[in-house]
Amino acid sequence: MIYCCYCFFDRFFRWKKSAKEKEREEHIHSIIRKQYRDLNSLSWQETIVIILFVILISLWIVRDFSDEDLLIIFEKEFVEN
Repeated sequence: MIYCCYCFFDRFFRWKKSAKEKEREEHIHSIIRKQYRDLNSLSWQETIVIILFVILISLWIVRDFSDEDLLIIFEKEFVEN
C-alpha cells in the first residue's frame, strides 16, 4: 500500500515540474557530468590500497572459519581480538 502511494505521488509530482526547476536540474546534471569527466584514473598507489583493503576485509570475514581445510592457512588461536 505504501509503495503504491509512493509511486502515485512520485509520478504526480514529477510531472508538475516547472521550466525553471527543469533548467536547474539539467544544470546540476551538467556540472556533475563535467566533474566526473575531470576525474583522473586511479593511480598505482590507490590501486594497491584498494587491493590491500579487499584482502583485509576478506581475511576479517574468514577468520572464524574452523573448517579443517582452512586450518592449514589459519592456525587456531593465532589471532585474537
